[in-house]
Amino acid sequence: MRRSLNEVQALVLKAGRGAGLPLGLAQDLAAAVPWMGQAIETLPEALQVSGTTRLPERQPDALVFEEARAVMDGPCALDLARAETGQALELRNLDAPEILQALISCNRAVTGKDMVVEKVGPEDLRLTARSEDLEVAPSAGRPPLMVGQETWTRLEKLAAKTFVPESESSRASGAGAGLSDND
Repeated sequence: MRRSLNEVQALVLKAGRGAGLPLGLAQDLAAAVPWMGQAIETLPEALQVSGTTRLPERQPDALVFEEARAVMDGPCALDLARAETGQALELRNLDAPEILQALISCNRAVTGKDMVVEKVGPEDLRLTARSEDLEVAPSAGRPPLMVGQETWTRLEKLAAKTFVPESESSRASGAGAGLSDND
C-alpha cells in the first residue's frame, strides 16, 4: 500500500514507543524511514525487543555490542562512532543489518559524516567513523513508500499500545472530544 513519508514516519515513531523504545531511539528510527526501502517490512520483528539500552563492552580493539539489536544498539553505536573516540564499534549477532544500514544512511545525510562498515563475521559488523566530512546534497522530494498491509497492521498494533484506554474519567479529564462533541 502506498503511504506518504510523513504518515509512515509518524506510525514508526508511535510503533517504536509502543514497543518500548525510548523516545530518542524511536525518533532516530522514524528519521531513517526514507532509507529503509524494503527493510521496513522487517521492522515489526526488529521492534520486538525487550530490555533497556546498554553500553558496549570494552575490548582491546573495539567497543562491542553482543547480541546487537539494530533498533536499540544501532543509534548508540552511531553516536559513539560520531564522538570519534578512536575505537571501532562491533555489533555482534546483529538482528537486522538492513535497518542498521538505514540508520547509517540517515546519519550520513544529517551529519555529513560517513561510517566505514566492515563485515567481520556472518552477522557481525564493525563501524568506524571517517574523519573527513562529506558534501551532503539537499534531499529531493521522495516518492510515496510502499508498505505491505500486514506490516502496516502490525505497526498499528504496536502504536496502539501508546493510547490511553477509553473511559468516562479519561474523557472528563481531557482525552478525546470530551463527554459532548457538539462544538
